[in-house]
Amino acid sequence: MTKSKQGTMVAAFATAATLTLLVGCASSRPANYSLGTPAEGHSYDRKVVIRANTKFVNVDAGEMIRFIVQEPDGADRSFTWHFDIFRETVGDLSTIAPAGVLDRQVKVIVGPNPLF
Repeated sequence: MTKSKQGTMVAAFATAATLTLLVGCASSRPANYSLGTPAEGHSYDRKVVIRANTKFVNVDAGEMIRFIVQEPDGADRSFTWHFDIFRETVGDLSTIAPAGVLDRQVKVIVGPNPLF
């Protein structure tokens, strides 16, 4: 095999590998860990139902919440999140929900933990 042919094959492989990585990154949404951490499979403090007309939800710092997203067609999707932060803040639930679970903005208002 000639050097130029070998170089072309390496370049083609590198391009294919790069495109594969970019496609993988584009299909996943990074979680907004400034609001806490995912908690699937863990027990939770309470459930919060998000309906089509829900604009915001209130939670307390330190709470573990199971969000039930009700779609107009009757389908329910859910996820659990631990607001393991120790400050008051406002965020967007769609940035922490798994891809495809909540495709619109719903504000989450994190209040102070009443235990502290």
